[in-house]
Amino acid sequence: MGLGLSRGSDDLELIESKQGLASSHTRFRQWVAGYPVFQGNVSVHQGRDGSIQSVHSRYVSKPELPGRKPLVMNASRAEQFARDAIEQSTPNRQPLRSATRSELVWYPHESGDLQLAWKMMVYTSEPLGDFLTVIHADTGEVLFMENRMAFVIGSGYVYAPNPVQFHGNWTSISDSSDSTSALLNSARESVILQGLDADTGLLTGEFVSL
Repeated sequence: MGLGLSRGSDDLELIESKQGLASSHTRFRQWVAGYPVFQGNVSVHQGRDGSIQSVHSRYVSKPELPGRKPLVMNASRAEQFARDAIEQSTPNRQPLRSATRSELVWYPHESGDLQLAWKMMVYTSEPLGDFLTVIHADTGEVLFMENRMAFVIGSGYVYAPNPVQFHGNWTSISDSSDSTSALLNSARESVILQGLDADTGLLTGEFVSL
């Protein structure tokens, strides 16, 4: 699989690495000319032996940068544009639930051009939401907006913490060719699963993606 990376590229920053019993997962973020690329992530999933099982990428290959010029809009002004867009149906502006988090990023267009923009998370009380918003740093145009607050809950069975500790021994628990058993099932408990994406029918959302 080609990502468009050249040998010796140093524009990927390691942001997360997780090691499991049978696999490892590593996530990188792309940087260009001092700023991160919005959603420019590369995720690599490897097996126990280090072999690459899958790669998920939104890496921007050979990005086209605009000419450098003074920054037109600061974070405070960009937040005003974001809140105007979020609260356009709300007659009276309400206090935020938490301070807005913001950073300058490159926003990639389909053409490959990058535009400097303010990425911010705006925590509004009315309408209620955690709005991930990207504002054009020159014009105030809303380039991206998504409410990251999930309003759906579900339920499922989990081990708490695992069958061995639940039963106090491991000698009676066998693999059984990846099949379940009454012993394994008895170690589970039903829990509420919060933050699931609505209307997907999948175990995916704020805290999980399977």
